[in-house]
Amino acid sequence: MRLHLLPLARAAADSMHPMGQNGCLRVEDALTCIQAAWRAEMILNAPRNIWRLERAERAALLIDAASYYGALREALIKARSSVFVIGWDLDSRTRLVGERGPPLDGYPETFAQFLTALVNERPDLLVHLLVWDYSMLYALEREPFPIFSLGWRTPQRIRYCLDDDLPVGASHHQKLVVIDDAVAFCGGLDITIRRWDTAEHRPDDPRRVDPAGVRYHPFHDVQALVDGKAALALAELVRERWARAGCVAAPPVQPTGDPWPDTVKPDFKLVDVGVARTLPITEETDEIREIEGLFVDAIDHATRTIYIENQFLTATRIAERLAKRMQEQPALEVVMVVPKAHHSWLESQVMRSGRVRFMQILEAAGVLDRVALLSPHVCAGKSDTDVMVHSKLMIVDDVLLHVGSANLNNRSIGLDSECDLAIEAASADQRRRLQAIRDRLLGHHFACMHGLANADSAFFGQPGPSSCARR
Repeated sequence: MRLHLLPLARAAADSMHPMGQNGCLRVEDALTCIQAAWRAEMILNAPRNIWRLERAERAALLIDAASYYGALREALIKARSSVFVIGWDLDSRTRLVGERGPPLDGYPETFAQFLTALVNERPDLLVHLLVWDYSMLYALEREPFPIFSLGWRTPQRIRYCLDDDLPVGASHHQKLVVIDDAVAFCGGLDITIRRWDTAEHRPDDPRRVDPAGVRYHPFHDVQALVDGKAALALAELVRERWARAGCVAAPPVQPTGDPWPDTVKPDFKLVDVGVARTLPITEETDEIREIEGLFVDAIDHATRTIYIENQFLTATRIAERLAKRMQEQPALEVVMVVPKAHHSWLESQVMRSGRVRFMQILEAAGVLDRVALLSPHVCAGKSDTDVMVHSKLMIVDDVLLHVGSANLNNRSIGLDSECDLAIEAASADQRRRLQAIRDRLLGHHFACMHGLANADSAFFGQPGPSSCARR
């Protein structure tokens, strides 16, 4: 049996196999050529821009911390043998509650007490907590002496470890939870205080307070949830981090049971998930810049729309690549959702100037009329406030979803440790699902949005931003 090559495969075949006089190849040769051509057309490509590409039986995007903490709580309750929590910050006082408020499962609310209750009733369960051994610049923002609250005051089967395996000036910024090597969470959310919020972002929500009872601004972020071999890949990653930090050995476990939270409906089923990293160069490891490559390659494939949510917008190389691609694709439109301001005065000054430079690059390229730079602002009655955008997400056309811990700044693409996930749509159904996620996020924000630069009501077919709209 012989096959005539489709145009997609013919170019690859011309350089790989001699053609017969009838322009045909054997079946096995044709399939090899088709696979090679398909890979060449894909964005996700190991090792250029991802570490691994693995199948997930289910994948979901959790919007805002109430959704994430509620789902995480459900999954942890199902844990039987192993839990890894990797963070930039961990706070024992964090309330692990969902959108509906206090849980009815009988376990304590706060993170440390909740984990203690789990390991006390499950003698085979080991919990590993790995957190960046942070710079003193952040000391005032963090829980005092977490080594006591998460280490010495918890059972021995909760293992708390600090990680300083980094060059000077770098930080461990990955935010991962892996449960029984069967499900994994990855995104922009640490398990810490002043993160919890619902999708409504009500300015007067009385539940949005820190342990001292002080209210904080509405807070927006996203977290991905995967299972299957994609979760196994993240399990390998967290064990590698754990070992490099010099912590007690933690051998792999055989996934048993199904810790997937019952209340989470998958956005995707049977989907391939790319895992991308940033790791700085050290005495023992080479530099890894997969996430930078993923941003660049995704932008280079964009033809119609790029939707970005990010805490920071300062990476010059990304701005230059975006400008170049928009010049090449005159129909390409970009929406970027960012915070209006940042937490500290220093951070605000540095990041605001970087954002100005980012936009100046787009302006110099003559593409700024197709860029909307937006920040969410919510109102309820006489109350109104800005929403802190902390998410790190990009959606390109209806083809690629990219979410994780990496900001669009130079630290995240070359200095700090980061971990992102990416899904590239491989079917019409997956493209529809990816577009539905983008539209859900747009709808989430556009009810009340401030335009920072060139907001246009034509962008992505959404209603124009208003100065303040009630939710």
